Amino acid sequence: RDKLVVVPNATDVVRFRRQVAHSHGGVLRLGFVGRMNAVKNIPLLIEGMRLLAESGETGVHLTLVGAGELRDGLQARVASLGLGHCITFAGQVDDIPAMLNKDIDAYVQASHNEGCPAAVIEAMACEVPVLLSDIPGHRQVVEPDRHGTYFPEGDAAAFADRVRRMKADYPHYRDMAIRARQHIVATYTIVAWVAK
Repeated sequence: RDKLVVVPNATDVVRFRRQVAHSHGGVLRLGFVGRMNAVKNIPLLIEGMRLLAESGETGVHLTLVGAGELRDGLQARVASLGLGHCITFAGQVDDIPAMLNKDIDAYVQASHNEGCPAAVIEAMACEVPVLLSDIPGHRQVVEPDRHGTYFPEGDAAAFADRVRRMKADYPHYRDMAIRARQHIVATYTIVAWVAK
């Protein structure tokens, strides 16, 4: 056992990097990348968007990237709530780094449980601010208020509140994302793990 080392997901920080300047305009573009299953708790993201829309917030859009057994039901839920104008299902995307650079201003994830969250690490490597459910799997990667922002797990109203704050002071979260990239380069690259 003393000769075994557990190596969590390592990230290619050359492929996952900031390629174009941050460009948060009038709409804060949220993004999620992953399998659409129960553990990811995508219904919370949808409910948060419903709360934002209900409060009159028109400057937020959510893109859901990926597939999975819950996708059809999630799409039906979005349609029934009349949220098609602010939530897009992008399906499978081949070039995730390009999407993180050009189409996503903040990465969001509401999971109930995570191991080593690869999509979060990849977003951080691209200097995309992250907004995450407060669970141990996220905390092992993201130091609160230094590398990313948390909301209580299962709390859609808190999620919506954090989105409003991020939209109101995006430069603060962008600066946090720059620190997050430095953390990923130092800790979650293949070079870092070989050195350890």
